[in-house]
Amino acid sequence: NLRARRFHVRDRVSLAHRADAIVMPDLILGLEVAVPREPEEERGVWLRCDQLGRFARYGGEDPDDVCSTAAEYLAVAARYRAIVTDRPEFAMAGLVQGRDVTLLPGATGVNRSLWETWLDDLGCHWLDAHDVIEADESISSTLAPRDRPTSFAASNGSGLATGQTFDPRGLQ
Repeated sequence: NLRARRFHVRDRVSLAHRADAIVMPDLILGLEVAVPREPEEERGVWLRCDQLGRFARYGGEDPDDVCSTAAEYLAVAARYRAIVTDRPEFAMAGLVQGRDVTLLPGATGVNRSLWETWLDDLGCHWLDAHDVIEADESISSTLAPRDRPTSFAASNGSGLATGQTFDPRGLQ
């Protein structure tokens, strides 16, 4: 049993483990990149290769194999104009870089919950597993660009009561 006065989770699925927690976004979504660099490549496909990965057969590398810090995630994500991934942290790194990002489902439901809670409103695409399997081709060929906000900066804490959701869009 963890002893603390307040717990935070980043998605609603995680409330099943701690119902009194406050749902708050990942801190990376508060990062504002002043001038994102010009992408070097059109599309990057980065997929989990561990036991939770569902799409490794479609190719791509696992970002966890090449990135160990937030700075490395941001640097790798900046290389692409569009990103397809089932790693939500990599999706967030792409979004703060202003990239066209598509998040795929994971094995636990967390990816969908993060997308519904935060990432959809920030312009992230979602592609269901059956759509990927039905296409049975390169994931990247199923994408279409979409406009998204360019700033994700949040400037203060939430001050929320237990069970409420922090909304970064209300902060300036």
